[in-house]
Amino acid sequence: MSEKEVLRRAYEKKLGKTISDRTWQRIRNEYLAGEVNLTTVQGLALLRKEFPNQAIDVETFRRLERFTELLDCLEKEVDGASLLRLINSLPHSPSPRTLRRWGQQLGVRLKRDQWYTPEQVRAWIQKLLNHPKYGIKSKRLNHGTLKDITNFTKVVS
Repeated sequence: MSEKEVLRRAYEKKLGKTISDRTWQRIRNEYLAGEVNLTTVQGLALLRKEFPNQAIDVETFRRLERFTELLDCLEKEVDGASLLRLINSLPHSPSPRTLRRWGQQLGVRLKRDQWYTPEQVRAWIQKLLNHPKYGIKSKRLNHGTLKDITNFTKVVS
């Protein structure tokens, strides 16, 4: 079986039903354009299964991918440069001025050469998730919680 076929079967298995060739082609072109891996395919299938009647746009899906990358930082201490790089990789990232203001509000200033504990990273992620402009946008996913995103990543992996 080819890699494309393996990814499609994984999507169908996670979704719990088979899909047509046309549907798979649309999913591949819209959501999975570029770098495609098993985790991404399973994550999209999980979203479709959890929210079957919800329109999940590509931007929301990409933001979820970025937030799952941020959650990987919760396992260990992270340097400021890595955290800043991940925040800036979001489709809409806050300006440096906004990051400074949030740092003052959180009591955790973001500096490239400083190391951050998982609790400090968690505070930054929660701040991003709850912001209407930079967080997860969707009617049911809007203002997502860290718990929801953590559950999403546990099911995917």
